[in-house]
Formats: sequence, C-alpha cells, structure tokens
Amino acid sequence: MFGWQIENQRTDGTKDPSGYEHIKNGEHFIGGIPPAAYRPPGAPAHWMAYFQVDDVDSCASKAKGLGAKLCLAPMTMEGVGRLAVIADPQGAVFAIFKSAR
Repeated sequence: MFGWQIENQRTDGTKDPSGYEHIKNGEHFIGGIPPAAYRPPGAPAHWMAYFQVDDVDSCASKAKGLGAKLCLAPMTMEGVGRLAVIADPQGAVFAIFKSAR
C-alpha cells in the first residue's frame, strides 16, 4: 500500500539471523517487525514510534523526572544504536533512539 519493502536484511546488507523484518522506504530503513517469539504473550498488535535523540540517557532521565515510566531503561544494541522505551504520564508508549551510525 505504501510502496515499502520488507526484508530480512540488516543495514549492512547481511541477513538478520534473529528473524527481524526490516521495513524500507526506498533506500531508507524506517521500521521493523520483530519475530512473534520476541513479543510478550498476550501483547496486542501495535506500532511504536521512535524519536531520534542526541543523548538517550539524558532524555530518558529527564522524562523520568517529569513523571514518565521507563518501560525499557537505556540500552545499547551493538551495531544498531542506543534506545529506551518510555510511557508518558498518560500511558502513551514510545521509544527514543540514537543510531550507532
């Protein structure tokens, strides 16, 4: 519908052994779909917005100080980047991300 490509390929062109499906819009990686095995049991289908930030740790700390809940504390995915998952005080969930590139 959107003209996106879905591939089991990392940004470096190698196959992703985890089964993660990467979504591309033209040549740009814009999202992904994790394998069902990585989703918590009973989790409904959903989209999660990622916001690119300069410093994941300081943004997560500031969000927590403003009343947000850290669903996933800042962590590094080797070769991918650093991210955290946050729920705002009203419960809306999103991720913050800094690319390793």
